[in-house]
Amino acid sequence: MSGASGPRTHLRRQGASVALGLLLAGSGCIDPLSISAPPSRSPFKASPTVRYQSHPRLFVPSLQVGALAALPDRLLATTVGPGQEKLVAIDAEGRVQPLGVRFEAAPEAVCPLALSPGHHPAFPEGDLLVGSGPNIQRVHLALGDTELLASLPAEEGDVVGLCFDSQGSFAYDPLVLAQNGGVYRLEANGQLWRVGNVGAGGSGPSIASPYFGPYAGHLLVAFQSTGDVIALSPVGKTSRLTGWSGVTAALAFPEVPRVLDGTDGAFFFAVRSGTTSQVYYCTAADIAPHNGALLLTSLHASGDGLARLESGRVAVESWSRFLGAEVAAAFVQRPALTRLALDVRPGGADDIACGSAELVPVALLSSSYLSAALIDASTVTFAGAAVVPSRKGGLGTYTDCNADGAVDLVVTFRPAEMHIAPGPATLVLEGSTFGSERLRGEAQVQVIAP
Repeated sequence: MSGASGPRTHLRRQGASVALGLLLAGSGCIDPLSISAPPSRSPFKASPTVRYQSHPRLFVPSLQVGALAALPDRLLATTVGPGQEKLVAIDAEGRVQPLGVRFEAAPEAVCPLALSPGHHPAFPEGDLLVGSGPNIQRVHLALGDTELLASLPAEEGDVVGLCFDSQGSFAYDPLVLAQNGGVYRLEANGQLWRVGNVGAGGSGPSIASPYFGPYAGHLLVAFQSTGDVIALSPVGKTSRLTGWSGVTAALAFPEVPRVLDGTDGAFFFAVRSGTTSQVYYCTAADIAPHNGALLLTSLHASGDGLARLESGRVAVESWSRFLGAEVAAAFVQRPALTRLALDVRPGGADDIACGSAELVPVALLSSSYLSAALIDASTVTFAGAAVVPSRKGGLGTYTDCNADGAVDLVVTFRPAEMHIAPGPATLVLEGSTFGSERLRGEAQVQVIAP
């Protein structure tokens, strides 16, 4: 793949690191990170002899990034520094191009991003929110324009973080982290509702996965200066979740990694070292074993951490070596509604006899972002018909239907139970994974008259 290579070794001065600045830029966005000395000793610092669990690869060798968001077909970023478009897109080859959206901010301003997965009906999949000073702007990618949604109260300062509630604890609303620590829910009509306060100096807001025990669905905020990760409940209660030296974000590992199409990259992050900046990625193979854990990005030489909930307690270990101060990170976004590829009557004609009692097999094909083994067959319907159990009570069989090396799920349906009429038709399959991820597939068939 052009634009990607192995990790590069960076010269580092012992005892130097990066601290988060909170000075205001002329545009109203927050200022970029500034260099400062870290604490001489930290209770969270990784051992220099640790065996790391991921091996990042260079993706973009030179791009000053302020924030990242990742769609399956491209990365989106805000930039920091002169001579660059403020909003850019990065393709699978690592090529950087202007996003083509009118958005103005000072070159040195860092403006946070949040990408909608589509859970909220008023914020469809792919909607992009951008923080600019105290303002939250909505970017319409298809139209190439922006609109002002809301502005924080003056006493809260600027927007320092944005994320969408992916679990429903906050009604799937976008969440806004203010410079002075206030946290707000943002409704589609622009109304801001204050949830609570986590204190000044936070960054990287995200939502804890449903696998994280009592913290499931809580908002997580990282505090670089103390190394703490604070959890905020939907009713505004705060508690310390865990810690990691120089932590800038605590991001939930996805249930199933989604990659940037054309690459094997599932997690992308931007680092700064001195005056240079690069974008790296980690593969789906690095990500897959850690479903339900938290990835702790860092400004310090401890590198990235991995936090797990074990027997009711949070255990933390090293995950990736230090490549530079990590200033932005994002997993490739998995949409709220995952598309499935289908094959009606695998190896045969795609026709269905209307009203027939003959069972019709349909293959639900695995892909690079979804294993068919994760599909809950009991939730699947095809043209309104439920899956027909086998004589032994099973709801499907596993086989590689398209010879791609991945196991697919084959389920059967009774045409007499389908909502169909003679003629060419597009039949819809719906269902969910065992993790409640919604699925949808479409198949073109010929419905034959009885």
